Amino acid sequence: VVPNLTPFTKIDVPTQVASKEGNRIADLLLQTDQSGPDADVERSARLIELSRLADKLAVQRSSYPSALYAARQTALYQAALTALASEHKQK
Repeated sequence: VVPNLTPFTKIDVPTQVASKEGNRIADLLLQTDQSGPDADVERSARLIELSRLADKLAVQRSSYPSALYAARQTALYQAALTALASEHKQK
């Protein structure tokens, strides 16, 4: 008998598919401080969250009138720009 030395239990999760709107927000990560681990963690985490929300909204695109969908994606992008403009706290 071979012992299982894996220190975790695998949990299957659905594959996330990036949307063009989500990628547009994720591209803003290039403007954050990525010089080291957790260098700009607050802004990076917020941008990732907003990118995922944009992806989730894109999956539901057909459920919304086009003007409402566009307005919600615009609001997410504006929130991402606001997060990016927030002060970066040096560690």
